[in-house]
Amino acid sequence: MKDSTKITSKMFAAFLKTETAGYGVHPNPEMQIIFEEVIRNIDFPVIITDENDIPRAWRNVGIDPALVPNELLENIDPRNPPEGPVRTLIQLAEKLDKENEPITMMYREKIKLGTVHYGETSLVKQLKWFPVIISGVIIVFLIVGFLGFSIARRSDEEHIWVGLAKETAHQLGTPLSSLMGWTEILRKDSPPEIIEGLEKDVARLMKVTNRFSSIGQVPKLKRG
Repeated sequence: MKDSTKITSKMFAAFLKTETAGYGVHPNPEMQIIFEEVIRNIDFPVIITDENDIPRAWRNVGIDPALVPNELLENIDPRNPPEGPVRTLIQLAEKLDKENEPITMMYREKIKLGTVHYGETSLVKQLKWFPVIISGVIIVFLIVGFLGFSIARRSDEEHIWVGLAKETAHQLGTPLSSLMGWTEILRKDSPPEIIEGLEKDVARLMKVTNRFSSIGQVPKLKRG
């Protein structure tokens, strides 16, 4: 698409070179009508300067040609133009030259007729951002995918630990029940301090077992 703009600009320059040969970019009234019809159909920014680098025609640069009559362009030094639309046009032409190399129109390779300064269409400028937008979308998808994978893996790990904790509590429950039974049997024939120590150990083990079995459950709030 950028090459198409360049080709169009060269064809336009060739047309101007043919139609304005011998007198530069200062066509007579009849030629001016043709000139305006051609430039009106251009869809990219373009500024035509004469042999003295003074803007003579432009399109799609945000300045209404009606604001710059031909009388205003006479006796202007392009190197030091007055404040106003003419200076803006000259600055825009320099900016366009940074986007694309200007096309100089020469008559018989000796006489400079003028210069075509052209830029890129709005579509080309928008397409320049397309790779950046695509890259941004890909990065966002990668981040979301990574976060989703991390959350899923963390959830799986939590389920594994919950399962291990409950299984541990279950395994501890059987010997605890047996230990409580033996405590009751030994209570009759054993000194009280031994039974008291066993009961404390059983209570601690019961507390540990309850903590293991409560892992993964929603905590219950208690009013103070």
